[in-house]
Amino acid sequence: MRLASAQQVLTLMSVQSSTGTEAAANMALDLSFPLIESLLDTRLTQSGYVDFFNYGDLVSRYAAAAPTVLWLTSRFLLPGGTITVRESTTDQPLRTSSDGTEVSPDDYYLNTETGELTLFKEHRRGQSTISVAYTAGFTDDGTAIDDQSIPAWLHSGAVTAAIHVLNTHPSTPANRKTPYAEEMSRMLRGYLYGIFAPHFRSRVNRLMPARSVMVSG
Repeated sequence: MRLASAQQVLTLMSVQSSTGTEAAANMALDLSFPLIESLLDTRLTQSGYVDFFNYGDLVSRYAAAAPTVLWLTSRFLLPGGTITVRESTTDQPLRTSSDGTEVSPDDYYLNTETGELTLFKEHRRGQSTISVAYTAGFTDDGTAIDDQSIPAWLHSGAVTAAIHVLNTHPSTPANRKTPYAEEMSRMLRGYLYGIFAPHFRSRVNRLMPARSVMVSG
């Protein structure tokens, strides 16, 4: 999928639009997409997930002062989308998305952009005692570039990443003939990092999924 349009890339580069330049810009958007997913540590194409957590791995006697934060497999949850959090009320682990008892939305807070879910109360400790079912990512139907749910910083990063590819990819003859390409590459990498760095997800003091199942996508 593409998080920006070829025309937006060309406009920022002050390059006239043509069949050839648009094709090159689209190629750059496609090539840079996996890079963005890697930098943000998430899958961006819309999918459904069920994450299972071993509650208690990070819980201490100070849990009331420091609520447990679950690190979901994917971020950018759909605004207004359905999310279901379940807990085990027995000594048996949760094995499917329908096992266990549903947790009230009043007992947790979800950051839809970062994919972090904060639990406000204690739960039964053990293996797979918490599950979270949700849908995250952006639709891959050609309309994503006009989707207002895509954050402005992510759109800007997608355009910058595409420009980085256009200025450094060896398939472009000009990039093989001058040291300018190396200098441009360093500049664009720094700028790209500056866009994404404030939005990196930390794994420190986060409860990671013990198991994650992709149910669609």
